[in-house]
Amino acid sequence: MRVGGAAKPGVAEVAIRVLGLLQRAEHKRCIRLATMPAALGLAGDQPAGLAGQLSRLLRGRRVGLIGYGRIAQAVAARLAPFECDVVVSSRREIPPGGPRKVHLDELLTTSDVVSVHVALNQETSGLLSKARLQTMQRGAHFINVSRGGIVDEDAVAELVRAGHLAGVAFDTFAREPLPVSSPLRQMSNAILTPHMIGHTRDSHDSLTSAVIENIIRMANGRPPLHLANPEYNKSRRAS
Repeated sequence: MRVGGAAKPGVAEVAIRVLGLLQRAEHKRCIRLATMPAALGLAGDQPAGLAGQLSRLLRGRRVGLIGYGRIAQAVAARLAPFECDVVVSSRREIPPGGPRKVHLDELLTTSDVVSVHVALNQETSGLLSKARLQTMQRGAHFINVSRGGIVDEDAVAELVRAGHLAGVAFDTFAREPLPVSSPLRQMSNAILTPHMIGHTRDSHDSLTSAVIENIIRMANGRPPLHLANPEYNKSRRAS
C-alpha cells in the first residue's frame, strides 16, 4: 500500500514555484540540485534587465495538466488565484466547477505550460513521445514532477536546444540518478531536482499518522487507503 497524500502538498507547492520560476525567466539564477559537480556554479551571463524583458505573468496563460489525481487537483487549486486558464487531460471525470477537460493533443498544442501528473504504467509509458512533444507551442514551458519513462527526455532536450521550448523542469527521470551524460544537464534553462521536491518536514511528519491509520483500518477489517494494488479490494469482496 502507499502512504497516499503525504507528499501531495509538497509536490503541488513546488510545482507552482517551478512554474513561476520558468515564467519569470530566472532559470540561470536557480541552483540545479541534480547537476553535480556543477551545483555550485551559478551562471550570471545575462544583463540584470533581461530577465524582466523575458518574464511573463501567469495571469491569462493556459496551463495544461496531464492527469488529474490528488497532486494535479492540488496544483489546479493553487493556480486559481493566479487567474490562469487551467485545462486537463485525464480519464477521470472532472467535477462541476473544475478545470475544462480537453484531449491530450489539444492540451499540448494550446498550452503555454504543460505539467505532467500521471502515474507510470503500460498506458502512460512513452506517452509524451518526440512526435507529440513537437506539437507543443513554440515558447512553451514543460514540467514533469510525475515519473520518468512517461516523457522522451532526449526529445525535450532537443526542443530546448532548438529554442522551441523556453524552459523545462524535471524532478523525475527515466534513469535515476540522472546520468552525467544526459543532455538535460547541459541546458541552462532547465531546473533539475533529484526526485525529492515533495520531501518536506511536514510530509515526513504525516507519514507516521498515515501508517497508523491504515494499520487501524486493516485491524478493523477495512481496506487500507491509497492501495498500490486496488484489485485487492475486489478479491476481498469476492471472498
